[in-house]
Amino acid sequence: MNHPEYYGGPIPFIKSGDVKRRTISAGSLTLSEEGLASSSARLIPENSIVVVTRSGILKHTLPVAITACPVAINQDIKAMILRDVVVPVYVQWALLVSEPLLLSKVRATTADNIETKLLKDFLIPLPPLELQQQFADFVARVDKSRFVVQQQIDKLQTLYDSLAQEYFGD
Repeated sequence: MNHPEYYGGPIPFIKSGDVKRRTISAGSLTLSEEGLASSSARLIPENSIVVVTRSGILKHTLPVAITACPVAINQDIKAMILRDVVVPVYVQWALLVSEPLLLSKVRATTADNIETKLLKDFLIPLPPLELQQQFADFVARVDKSRFVVQQQIDKLQTLYDSLAQEYFGD
């Protein structure tokens, strides 16, 4: 790091490798105010959609997340700053279900990338706000169920490991 004073501040800095979950609030680095002002990083607001547009991961996956707080992004990520007539979860899933189509347009240059123009021109059907919210509520219920199921799987794995150790251990 050429300028250590640019890092370690209060601003979460999101790089392409940080976009691993559907919601993001922190990355592997943080920036100071001076670091943000002295770089090409952009500060984007909470409830924006971030899309990785330059990374080797675009060979097979389109990382898309909703910002849970204001974050700074670098040039490998594009942000969609949404208006109040759009529910972020709806837009996120519209992009996720379009992953095969979007990935088919990836250009392999020095780094795999999706052209910004493609994202700007990408049409997402926009149902009434009420239907978008119903969809977001459904996604939240599914995510909650998935979390409960994963907890049960983890408990069963722990029990299995314990019993296997007891029966087959040293």
